[in-house]
Amino acid sequence: MNPKVSIVIPVHNGMPYIKEALRSALEQDYENLEVIVVDNASQDGTTQWLKSQKDARLSVVYRAELQPPAQNWTQAIQLATGDYTKLFCADDQLDPDITRTQVLLLETNPGSVMAASKRRIIDSQGKIVKKTHGLTGLRTCEDGSTALKKCFLAGTNLLGEPASVLFRTDVIKQVMPWHNLWPYVTDIATYAQVLRVGDLVTSNQVQASFRIATTSW
Repeated sequence: MNPKVSIVIPVHNGMPYIKEALRSALEQDYENLEVIVVDNASQDGTTQWLKSQKDARLSVVYRAELQPPAQNWTQAIQLATGDYTKLFCADDQLDPDITRTQVLLLETNPGSVMAASKRRIIDSQGKIVKKTHGLTGLRTCEDGSTALKKCFLAGTNLLGEPASVLFRTDVIKQVMPWHNLWPYVTDIATYAQVLRVGDLVTSNQVQASFRIATTSW
């Protein structure tokens, strides 16, 4: 089982974290991979650094005019050509095994449309603030509506930020766009649309890092 996976990274003024984010995407222990970076009119050296990167799996789209974050996220998703798609922010990081683990979960659970793993919380310097976070009370395979109900009752996004999840590409494209009316819940609002289509599968492993930084959207 080796379906193609698209990792898409929307970025605006991503220095210095974009370097670690891109490296974590390219160092996945999963081979059938494309990495797409959408540079949203960066002004801090991100554009110049991206132009220096050489990897056959990497493609970069450069936007000349600044777009709203959610619009940039939406366009990044639309560029994906793989069977599965992961979007993550340019200040977060992926563990090397997250793609392989989540593809296996989705491939062995045909009714699932989204896979989620636990994540750690890091600060602007990369120091671990919390070793494990997320998926509290969720089973390995959860009906989509039940997963959403558990989030509602918990009063929080149990599923994690986009780095923590992997979508079936046809489903995530079907529910676009990402919404920025309420930026704090743009992720769970999109997950809600995805999970109306099918089930959630989860990994109890910590496989991504979510960064808390003053530069985060």
